[in-house]
Amino acid sequence: MSAPRTSRPPGGALPGKRHVYAAPAELGLNHWALSGDWTMEEQATTLNTAGGRIACRFHARDLHLVMGPAAPGTSLRFRVLLDGQPPGAAHGVDVDGHGNGTVTGQRLYQLIRQPGRVTGHTFEITFPDPRHPGLRVHLRLDRSGPCCGGVPPRRGRETGSGPGPGTPRLWPGCLVQRSGR
Repeated sequence: MSAPRTSRPPGGALPGKRHVYAAPAELGLNHWALSGDWTMEEQATTLNTAGGRIACRFHARDLHLVMGPAAPGTSLRFRVLLDGQPPGAAHGVDVDGHGNGTVTGQRLYQLIRQPGRVTGHTFEITFPDPRHPGLRVHLRLDRSGPCCGGVPPRRGRETGSGPGPGTPRLWPGCLVQRSGR
């Protein structure tokens, strides 16, 4: 396989090909971005090397992510930050207050659970493990519409939207839960 490209492709996604992505300095509400060496497919996105990151700007009580090790029987450490800091009391059941967690199997991970009043935040998850066994995250490439709770972003604000009809758009794989429960 040839070396991954280091520039961000127009439109955001390079489906089916290994690529080094770079996240923008700021994200709009309900937008997300990858950093690092990833391969995006229709149903899952695979982190190819240690050091990958997913960032998301959100306004919801909970933030979940479906992910698992690429190789069964392996595990992978991760770290979660909320507005650049460990989540503290806002950590989900699969993360400690310092933001540390471990992916042990393919499942839904609760990463953030905001106590009290729900406010907007920037979420980041990194996978720094040097013994990196590979990771599959369910960030979908969807050619038809949104997945996230059935609530589409405003027209023209789709992350990674292409120039015309039929161009793949990126939608977070039900990344945030909008209910106040």
